[in-house]
Amino acid sequence: MSSNSPRLACRFAPSRFIDPASARVHARVGISACLQGIRVRYDGADQLFPAIDVLATALELVPICPEVGAGLTVPRPPVRLLSSDNGLRAVGRDDPSLDVTALLQRHAEQSLPQWRDDLCGYLWKSRSPSCGLGSTPVFNRDGVQTARSDGIQAAHFRREMPWLPCVEETALDTPAAIDAFVLACRLFFDLRKHAKHELARVHAHYRFVWQRSALEVQKELSDYSEINAHENYLTAFMCACGRIQREELLQLFTTSAD
Repeated sequence: MSSNSPRLACRFAPSRFIDPASARVHARVGISACLQGIRVRYDGADQLFPAIDVLATALELVPICPEVGAGLTVPRPPVRLLSSDNGLRAVGRDDPSLDVTALLQRHAEQSLPQWRDDLCGYLWKSRSPSCGLGSTPVFNRDGVQTARSDGIQAAHFRREMPWLPCVEETALDTPAAIDAFVLACRLFFDLRKHAKHELARVHAHYRFVWQRSALEVQKELSDYSEINAHENYLTAFMCACGRIQREELLQLFTTSAD
């Protein structure tokens, strides 16, 4: 890592988590394989994330490449998202007759069960037709960019796992941003470990977080807790955390509850 790369700064207070060990756990996090330095891009290159070694000291990174997983080769013809009457299509940039939409969509659907109960976060490659989070360019048939969207795999995963902490590498540009992502993954690890069978306890323990939300959010979380709707609770809770200012959330978890 270069001397200019951000370093993990926060030490989270164990007492803030239900299981104190969650403050330091290496939660399993998916990462677009090219960001980990694996040469899986269409041109045979990678997109190594400068702070990859920082993340690797705090999280268990699991490299995933949807294109390779779907059976596409390295190298391969570049594709981009095209707006059509049938929705977004992944078609060849240089050869519009090449359409790999079905391959990518089928792989996203088939691979999801493998990761649904395993991952505690996901770091996606920006602008990718598979992995972008709202940053992937969408073109019309004249080759003009008309919008931005999620990539095919990112869209499916976010739709099916709305509770999962997700971020693009472009957002992890400061030590505080990296700390906040690590915190989100460790917090989700702690929540998921206990929510299915101990949701009332989870709700009571994390009062110091959700009490900073709007009253309607607090009511929603209380209602989910009462009926033991743990997946709905996880989604609402992680969404509530995302609305708290980054500095405030980090402060909450670096100050001991004792």
